[in-house]
Amino acid sequence: MSLAPFAIAALQLISTASQSPEQAAQDYDRRITPEVLVVRSTAPSVVYIETDVKQVVRTWLGDTERMAQSSGSGAVIFDQGYIVTNYHVVRGANAIRVSFDKTYDDKVYEARLISYVAEEDLALIKIDGPSPFPTVPLGISSDLMIGEKVLAIGNPYGQTNTVSSGIISGLHRELEIPAENLSFTNLIQTDASINPGNSGGPLLNITGDLIGINAAMRTGAENIGFAIPIDRVVQVLEEHLLSTRLAAAWLGFEVDEATAEKLIACATGIGAGTNGI
Repeated sequence: MSLAPFAIAALQLISTASQSPEQAAQDYDRRITPEVLVVRSTAPSVVYIETDVKQVVRTWLGDTERMAQSSGSGAVIFDQGYIVTNYHVVRGANAIRVSFDKTYDDKVYEARLISYVAEEDLALIKIDGPSPFPTVPLGISSDLMIGEKVLAIGNPYGQTNTVSSGIISGLHRELEIPAENLSFTNLIQTDASINPGNSGGPLLNITGDLIGINAAMRTGAENIGFAIPIDRVVQVLEEHLLSTRLAAAWLGFEVDEATAEKLIACATGIGAGTNGI
């Protein structure tokens, strides 16, 4: 039997024991990088989204329906539980479930689709619970610099609260996604890892501000991911998705939350008939 593991363990114990508590604290503090601070401040507001989607499966006996699951990410932007994500994450969902990293909140919340703009691949969903929920601060994307450090937080392949880092590799990128009927003209390109399940999650600058919503990756390439700039996200929120928190001011009269959501849904195309208006 090799004694190497025991020797290494002994060396680690000796090294730790030789440090004073003050030295150990200083060494720990030196490991707290700007990236660590960003994760600490923003990770509580990043959510894991699971959906149930009805699919039609063709068999030799004919078409049958089955319920399939898909997943993505999102970011809480209003503390009443409003979450922005990609529309393709929640499109056609019969049920939407939202969870935070269990370190911060171990509940699973049922979410509802408030509004969406399919051609922008953006959607607003809402969860109900004990407010306030943690939120991510909104930054700006008009002053982004190529080479600037960024972080992506999301749930690739179901691995919740995964963090990847990189830089801004390019700006104003064009991208066609024929399968989704999407055409983008002003995306942020990053080499931070963007994988299936990261869609809808935040792209953050080194001060922890939300500068983009991760939306796509280049299939067959390595480290070529794309995010929708936050300036565009904010514009779509203001013009189409709205929030019930701001609805009364924008609509010009006072309404309760339930009525405001119905009005938002009608204004953004979800439908008056289904909302009783």
